[in-house]
Amino acid sequence: MIHRLRENAQVGFVNSFVLYEADVWKPINGIIAGFFRYFSRYFFRQTKNRNDFIGCNYYSRRLITMRKREISLDKRTDLGWEIYPEGIYSVLMEIKKYNLPIYITENGLADASDSKREKFIQDHLDWILKAMDEGANIRGYFHWSLLDNFEFPEVRGFWPRFGLIAVDFKTFERKPRKSFYSYKKIIDNQKAIILAQEKMV
Repeated sequence: MIHRLRENAQVGFVNSFVLYEADVWKPINGIIAGFFRYFSRYFFRQTKNRNDFIGCNYYSRRLITMRKREISLDKRTDLGWEIYPEGIYSVLMEIKKYNLPIYITENGLADASDSKREKFIQDHLDWILKAMDEGANIRGYFHWSLLDNFEFPEVRGFWPRFGLIAVDFKTFERKPRKSFYSYKKIIDNQKAIILAQEKMV
C-alpha cells in the first residue's frame, strides 16, 4: 500500500535478532541451535520478499546448554545479559544472504556505572566492520540509547541505564557519560576518514 502511494518509498521492519548457539552434545549442537533460529525468525521469513531493507536489533546471544554456566560480571550487563560482540557479526552474516541494505537499529547495554559501554561499542563496531568487509551491506548504526529511558519489555521501568546521556528522572537533568565522548570521538574519526577519501577522489 505504501509503495502504491509512493513508489520510491523505502519500506522495511525491524527484527530483534538473537544469536542462538548450543553447547549440549557436539553432534547435535547445530541441530538444536538451528531449531531455535528457525522458529525465532518465522515472522522475518514471512515478510522477507516485501522489504526494501532489514532493521536489525542485537543485544546478546542465547546459549542452549545442559550445564550450569556462570558468566563473569565483566561480561554481563546490569540486566544479566551476556556481552557477546561476536554475535552481531554472526547475525549480520546470516541476514546478508537476503541482499538487502541493513540498518542496525538497536545495539547497547544497561550499564549504570558506564564502565563497560566504551568497550562494548568499540568491540561491536569492530565486528560490524568485519561483516562489512565480507559483503554485508550495512547502511547505518544506531546505538541504544542516546538517553536513559523507560524500558517497556517486561515492564522493567526506569532503572536499567542504557543511555549515553544520564537522566535524573526527578529533576530531568541530563549529563553526558564518559562513553558519550568516547562514541563522539569514534564518529569524528570516521568523519575525518570519509572527508580524506573524498578529497582523494
